[in-house]
Amino acid sequence: MLAPKLVEVGRHPNIEVLTYTEVDGVEGEAGDFTVTLIKKPRYIKEDICTGCTTCVEYCPVMVPDPYNQD
Repeated sequence: MLAPKLVEVGRHPNIEVLTYTEVDGVEGEAGDFTVTLIKKPRYIKEDICTGCTTCVEYCPVMVPDPYNQD
């Protein structure tokens, strides 16, 4: 369900999808927000990344996924 929604959101002219980024703070009011973000390093060339995850199988480092831990 996430993939179709992400595609829909990515096509919206007023939305920029920033992966591996956290919201640090939000200020302002409806229609005039300022959002402060913390963008974590991805160690890939973001301008050519398609999100296919092929790089994952070649990555020499295994990092626990905090969202899918048992």
